[in-house]
Amino acid sequence: MVLQQNKNVRKDIAIMNIYMLTDKSYRDLYFAELGIPKMDKTEADYKGNYDAYYVDICKHLLENSDRPIYFAAGICRPIYTSFNENFYNVGLAFKWTDKKFDNIAVTRKNYEKRFLTDYMKIDLFNDISASVNNNMNASYLMPMLTLHNHYKESDEKQNLQDIEYLINQIAEKSGRTEEVQKIISPAKKDNVISKVISDPRDAYWGMVKVNDTLHASQKEVENTMYNKFLLDLLKQKRYKDLDMAKLETVNWDEFLDDRYQSLTQEQIFVHGKPEEDKFPVMNVSYEAALLYCDWLTNIYNNLEHKKKKYTKVKFRLPTEKEWEYLAKSGRSNIENYPWGDRKIKENPNKDYDKHITNSRGCFLANIDASTYSGYFILDKATCPGADTVKYSNKDGGVFPVVVGSYSPNYFGLYNIIGNVSEMVQEKGIAKGGNWNTSVTEAVINKRQLYSGPSPEVGFRVVMIIIEK
Repeated sequence: MVLQQNKNVRKDIAIMNIYMLTDKSYRDLYFAELGIPKMDKTEADYKGNYDAYYVDICKHLLENSDRPIYFAAGICRPIYTSFNENFYNVGLAFKWTDKKFDNIAVTRKNYEKRFLTDYMKIDLFNDISASVNNNMNASYLMPMLTLHNHYKESDEKQNLQDIEYLINQIAEKSGRTEEVQKIISPAKKDNVISKVISDPRDAYWGMVKVNDTLHASQKEVENTMYNKFLLDLLKQKRYKDLDMAKLETVNWDEFLDDRYQSLTQEQIFVHGKPEEDKFPVMNVSYEAALLYCDWLTNIYNNLEHKKKKYTKVKFRLPTEKEWEYLAKSGRSNIENYPWGDRKIKENPNKDYDKHITNSRGCFLANIDASTYSGYFILDKATCPGADTVKYSNKDGGVFPVVVGSYSPNYFGLYNIIGNVSEMVQEKGIAKGGNWNTSVTEAVINKRQLYSGPSPEVGFRVVMIIIEK
């Protein structure tokens, strides 16, 4: 505040002292200045329980401010324990956010571009307050240790050497050498968990909660994560597993319908090629899908992170019964399609289960629509992506399209119908239909059978909570 008032330093930042905010008159004035509504409760309402008072003030700020909020690294324990699941260290402060946040990039920028650290490397002069400074400098250890791990994983040898020297200097002067050494030089373990993934939450990324014990992936497993799985197998020299899990090459020309033989490659793959990152993984074996699920389970259960929510979980393919429950969003009045079996306004005499479009005529899934004779339109203003139909199938895709295309069901799951058929636990059975499945077969209660890797078959995973 002194620098703000006297040197005009970062006057866009509002600095708050939690202890001063317990004074209601001061708090009301400051909140009014910042456009934050009043908090009516006072010290008397808490009957001496200041910890609860501090936490409620912070909750009020988080719920009523549209500005980014940061907490000092030395925030009192009650506040830290109440909000730490959404805290991300960015240097000398925690950023609060309820969304996944790349704090490594921000921390790196702060350390490499903003922090002034020369005074910590060299004793420039004797200072009667050296002991105080040394303890204050210990605040740098958390972000520096985070970057130490990052530099090590990314093989940035010079940066690693420089920051390790500084960490050791700070640790020695602040009396924390033993604790720091346990972090930067941990005892080696024989069992390697992963050489690609370091955060267990990456295994959970893209999952949605269905109930207290069941979570499901919003999208079909995509090439991005599956390629990390293959890279991990390679780095761990698990060559036998790698050979079994590898993607089989697809010659898409062999699957091209006569109607599209005259199209160019650009026209056929107007949305991108199926081997690109955001497309669903396909043409892998059932055993490969099981191994992928085991890989996710091992990463989540055996890697540690303070924000990891569950102690023990299991990733696996859904059973056929579970898959149908997910497809119907748990609704008993749904039979054929995730969006329901209603009547279509434009053709009320035909059952909606014979249609793969919504009431506006927009396609709701990527299937083989060549035999579809129902109502549909090609107006891109009404149906986003419809302008690509002139190059492709009526639904906008000749082959698989990017995962997450079209609308999700009520559970928030995408591509339940179409795109790629999804393996279930029962070997040889897939559900939901795919880009090459007809309208009448691409329904919830029908199966697609397979005997090996197929460009029509991919998979989605579920996660079972074993121990919270």
